[in-house]
Amino acid sequence: MMRNIEKSTRFYERTRLELPIAVDYFEDGATRTEIALTNEVAACGIGFVLSYPVEPKRLVKLKLAMPKNLRFFDYGEAFYEVWAIVSSVQFIDTKTPGKFLFRIGTALIGKNPPAGFERDPFTLYDLNPVLPKQGFWHFREIPAKRGRYSRTLEERENYKLNVVIQTLGNDGKIIETLEAKTKDISESGAAVIAKPEFPCPKFVIVASEEGDISLLAVVHHVKPSEESGVLEINLEFISGKWHFL
Repeated sequence: MMRNIEKSTRFYERTRLELPIAVDYFEDGATRTEIALTNEVAACGIGFVLSYPVEPKRLVKLKLAMPKNLRFFDYGEAFYEVWAIVSSVQFIDTKTPGKFLFRIGTALIGKNPPAGFERDPFTLYDLNPVLPKQGFWHFREIPAKRGRYSRTLEERENYKLNVVIQTLGNDGKIIETLEAKTKDISESGAAVIAKPEFPCPKFVIVASEEGDISLLAVVHHVKPSEESGVLEINLEFISGKWHFL
């Protein structure tokens, strides 16, 4: 059953609609496909839930039986195959011990991938903040670690916090739970000191010791610390900001 969400200032209103959707994204050197259900659908964006997170600003390919009135091409085809940029990711506590799900929001960009994806499937993209009245989102490629459109490098504070880190496997299940301490932190990321028993994966859940803040983070860099067996793990928070002061 379709039900419009409360009216907003969007050009294209979102609709609560459950449809099977195939989501293709590149991970661990290969294309990964997951079959999911949409939870929100619009001509310019689709939301769905996966068992494994996808980093914001990454490109994904979607295939679903999109309603004809929400398409911009292939009106006569049974399935709508469209490329999209991940615009948001949130984790869902399933209340099943050791298991999370991930709510993904995407912005649709067209029938074909940009050239940058063919060259490097890990290329990141910024969305133009203004959506055209008729058509897909406009976007630009983010140069790798350089240029004015690279990710914001916030000044980190030398602020020590006790945190809890849950490392996530490829199935979205928790590998291990670690006690850690921040070496430095900003609203968008942190370096933490921890002693994991297993290799650090790409995604972790980071929570304050009190449990009042909990964010999904992507691991950008891991290096040995001064103490034997202890690692310094550099994280970027991708499901929100950490207001630590």
